[in-house]
Amino acid sequence: MEFGSDHYVPILKTKPGEKAALRRLRPSIRSRMTPLIEVHENKGVDTLKTFVEHAFRGLADCFKGGREFFLDPAAVAASRSDATDLVLNLATEHGLRFVPVTSISRSEREVDATIDYLERGLCLRVTAADVESRDVQSKIARFVSTHNLDPTKLHLLMDLGALVGRPEIVIRDMARDFLKAVPFQRDWRTFTFAGTNMVESMGGINANSHEFWPRKEWTVWKTLYEDRANMERLPAFGDYAVQNPKGVEGVDFRIQPIACAIRYTTEEEWLLIKGESNRKVSGRIQFKKLAKKLVTGPLHERFSGKDHCRGCDEAQAAASGAPGLGSSGAWRRPSTVHHLTVVAEQLAALTWP
Repeated sequence: MEFGSDHYVPILKTKPGEKAALRRLRPSIRSRMTPLIEVHENKGVDTLKTFVEHAFRGLADCFKGGREFFLDPAAVAASRSDATDLVLNLATEHGLRFVPVTSISRSEREVDATIDYLERGLCLRVTAADVESRDVQSKIARFVSTHNLDPTKLHLLMDLGALVGRPEIVIRDMARDFLKAVPFQRDWRTFTFAGTNMVESMGGINANSHEFWPRKEWTVWKTLYEDRANMERLPAFGDYAVQNPKGVEGVDFRIQPIACAIRYTTEEEWLLIKGESNRKVSGRIQFKKLAKKLVTGPLHERFSGKDHCRGCDEAQAAASGAPGLGSSGAWRRPSTVHHLTVVAEQLAALTWP
């Protein structure tokens, strides 16, 4: 697997809506990205093996034609000492073409289990905590040396994670400081910058209102792109689509009261359209109204049109009363399709050598 600075690395979870979103992408959009798939946290399932089997269901259909992706088992590794081995073994049994992900800050057991699959390649995921710590350059170099790794066969992902509350200038300086410190910069097989300013929840937005929320990770990456002539290497772009890294693990939408909301991606912002608690008005009624507000109502100028992608087509269908998008979990699918399409198109529209 190799790609350049014009590529996209969305960080997604093994949730049904996000897997369904990948299957609904146009081939031209799908070819411009390599997702990093996180096996999301194990809760409410009897055995880890049962959970992982469920998480992998339908995943192979997202990557037909031998397409590779990054696979990160870290979220479930805390539940059992052998979780990393189990996840990677099952992924192999399912015939998935994955590149395993590890980090300089993970346990030796996790790192060793990942390195067992080194013939597939290896993605080194450096977090915001790593970036902010002292001597990240030395730590990366020491990790590579200790495990006798070749940087030319490794993928480096600088993942700043959740950026909410950080001023854009701080994020930009943080990214630039890391880029200056990263060792072997020209050697990594691929090199990616990722993060997200997406809110953790919609609790700070008034009911029955909307708000525009900045995509700071995109605007910061754009400043790097604009200054690429003065950089040793411009990293590819990555984000968390329409979710905060914490996601909504542990929430059962069937019983947990939650405010209905739509997250719709625009050029440099997200349009967050919020209704009210689904205990007051059912999601089937609310989401139709929220979709109409976007598609034909006061926010219609922000709508990209039904032909933009399968996500927009589904949004217009929902606005017309079509069933199937009456819950927050269901709305993850069209929102993710639209977001992935927007970002891939934005990258394609830039000037590349």
